[in-house]
Amino acid sequence: MNWDDTRTQINWYRDAGGTGTVVVNTIPLLPGAEISETAFVEAALDGLERSRALGADETHIVLNLRPLTADEQVELLEALAARL
Repeated sequence: MNWDDTRTQINWYRDAGGTGTVVVNTIPLLPGAEISETAFVEAALDGLERSRALGADETHIVLNLRPLTADEQVELLEALAARL
């Protein structure tokens, strides 16, 4: 999905009276993309801002599309936390 489709679906849900939690997944590390703290943080912040702007209640940051160890994931999330 893309951000425009996500916006449309959230609006349909809310317009139909939906009051439950809307969760959006954001994928800051696409397969083949550069893996660096800077690239990850910028992409994650962009995804969080887009999700907020669409009216999502929660945003889940997806890290399972890349072969990252638990320690590498922690490093990326700590870098993101430092910017929040």
